[in-house]
Amino acid sequence: MSIIRGTKQVALSPRSAGIDWLLRDEFSYALAAGAVDDTLATHVGLRDVVTDTNSKLSIAGGVASFATGGSAGGDPGLWYELISSLAGRLIIGSITPSDTSSNGAIGLDTNQATTIRSSIRFLNPGALNVLDDNTSTSVGAFSATKYYACIVKRVFGHYYFIKGGAFTNWTLLYIGSSGGGVYPAVVANGTADVFTSSFIRIPVETFLPTPLAYDTFTRDNGAIGSTEHYGPDSQRCLDRVWTGATWTIATNKAVNTPTLGAELATGNLVVGNWYSITASEENHFYTGSAIGDTFRAAATTALDADNKVKLITLATLFATIPDLGDTDVIADAALVNTAATQNGVITNLDDAATPANFLIAYHDGTNAHLDKCVGGTYTSLISAAATYDADEPIRLITYRVGADLKARLYYDAAFIGTEQTVSDAGIIDNTIHGLFSTIVSNTMDNFTVFPRGQNDDAYRGLDKWSFD
Repeated sequence: MSIIRGTKQVALSPRSAGIDWLLRDEFSYALAAGAVDDTLATHVGLRDVVTDTNSKLSIAGGVASFATGGSAGGDPGLWYELISSLAGRLIIGSITPSDTSSNGAIGLDTNQATTIRSSIRFLNPGALNVLDDNTSTSVGAFSATKYYACIVKRVFGHYYFIKGGAFTNWTLLYIGSSGGGVYPAVVANGTADVFTSSFIRIPVETFLPTPLAYDTFTRDNGAIGSTEHYGPDSQRCLDRVWTGATWTIATNKAVNTPTLGAELATGNLVVGNWYSITASEENHFYTGSAIGDTFRAAATTALDADNKVKLITLATLFATIPDLGDTDVIADAALVNTAATQNGVITNLDDAATPANFLIAYHDGTNAHLDKCVGGTYTSLISAAATYDADEPIRLITYRVGADLKARLYYDAAFIGTEQTVSDAGIIDNTIHGLFSTIVSNTMDNFTVFPRGQNDDAYRGLDKWSFD
């Protein structure tokens, strides 16, 4: 059944299997290249704008085919009618690349031309990518197989999910915090793309992922207390008690005043210990070392009357949430950092009282870092320049592949370094996550921990809209 809207025929929204749809295109009816524009979707919706300069988009055999020889990014491209902007509104669809040289994308756009501004992209050579409000971010790799992709609108930004290939379960790839696409679309990103899509759908029902923990620290000054019972998009979540006696709330931020030992003016630093500098000659501890800096000792540097430190008690550097029940997480927090000190997030911690095995991702005002600590011994996994910007988030994504834990570091939406493999048994099964800071002048805000989902069924709710 359909109605006439202006000069265009538009299908009415049907129900199928108890589901109401705003858009449901199964590509059921064959259309030759050049004939797809301004046609009805099957079963509801309108293929509103098709850019296909070289006639490379066709429909046959229940799939939309994007053939090699297109003009440029977004040509060929298929855009549907505008949808309402509502937290939890989602677009879900499939993309099957013919090989790892294919370049296709699915998502939500702010217009109906060129690249999709908020999308999951399959890029040559085999790079899985998120374009979040036109900011490109690496999120993994893909192979020549069928994938299901889902982009969920937030109050500000989008959640990006994928299933297929190595992603055996629905996996939360990335969380964006800006952009507001309203045009569903699937497009080619280059001129040598070969891929198909078997459906594009938007259900009336909404969906929002549930965080394991969320905290904006918007409460009275004093003890750090508990996390919040509503998530960043007003979804319900559990409120959980923080562990960390030296952590407090100050003007709606989390701050830490770690425990310092007595001033040390003799002997040597202990490699791996964290220290606060109370006296330093030029470049004594490291290039640029100065009073007030905090650092982790990498050498047994000598102490004397002109070069003194105080030991920082390790357990007091962390505020954590006991046993969040998941090793595979996306953990992030917005940072305000004092130069030459450190703050960030900790994941996969074994014990809050006697920490010995964990990962920490942090910024020091100049570089972003990812370290692992195994049995008290630290290894730097990533240390790379990352321009500091106050209140921008640091993010650590961890997920298991076989017997290993993979780790990906991000700062201010940029992927830092390369994906790391952690094979240490003391880390990979741990489910304690939280915050890290070495000095009271650093502040933390907007802490979130979401399940990654790659190795469990945290997001199985998306299956109801991705049936073949």
